[in-house]
Amino acid sequence: MAFRRPQFALPNFQLHLRYHRPYQAAHETFAVQTSDGVTLRGVHLQRGSDTGVVYCHGFLSGKNFRNVPGFVEALADRFDVAAFDFRGHGDSAGTCTFTRQEILDLDAVVRYMRGFDYRHLIVIGSSMGGATTIRYAAASGAPDGIVTIGAFADYNHFVYPSTALSLRLAFTPPLGSTFTRVTRNTRLGQIRALDGQPREVVSRITAPTLFIHGERDLLVHPKEARLLHELAVPPKELHMVKGAGHDMPLLNRTTAETIFEWADRTVRK
Repeated sequence: MAFRRPQFALPNFQLHLRYHRPYQAAHETFAVQTSDGVTLRGVHLQRGSDTGVVYCHGFLSGKNFRNVPGFVEALADRFDVAAFDFRGHGDSAGTCTFTRQEILDLDAVVRYMRGFDYRHLIVIGSSMGGATTIRYAAASGAPDGIVTIGAFADYNHFVYPSTALSLRLAFTPPLGSTFTRVTRNTRLGQIRALDGQPREVVSRITAPTLFIHGERDLLVHPKEARLLHELAVPPKELHMVKGAGHDMPLLNRTTAETIFEWADRTVRK
């Protein structure tokens, strides 16, 4: 009788798949290339709206991460919505630079959406995506309206020391980069000192701006949202959500309704 080697199941180190959520609503996939040659991949939910929306996820998140698909689908009740993976995240190429080069990613997706001749274009960004949205809007003069959800004011000066420490550890190889790749499918580049932090450039934005922030955000202190709102120029609004934490708890239908009402009053009037 031939001896058979015992079969052992290898552990699944792709822990990020636990957080992966498919889109239930009809959508098209797309790919764009940034001006520095990085290929990004996204989804486009088209409903025939005159308003296009680009959703920008946060650090260690993505277009398929946890609450994101449900939030994007809620936004698609009224808008045509594109969601994508920033460089180094999910299905996109490249490595994450924590807003420094991510403005090139947003520019590439905005150019893609401009090809559909929407009457209005709104960019919504969470956390890192919100900070990127501010930097992009200040530099480009586009889009027609921006919304931030849990955006930070300056990653060199987080109010919470624990957030700054966590960020430094994440970008410290090899342990930090290995951990983020295995648990969140995120490939990290280098984080560097950055001129043009959100607090430094938000006053250059002339489009209507809505800042949404959880009053119990334990990663980005609510003071940062108040500071951004204070430094911004009108038309601007600040919406503090009672009892809410950072980013993910705010990606829901209630937030989508808040954005619908704001957009009707300011961008789509």
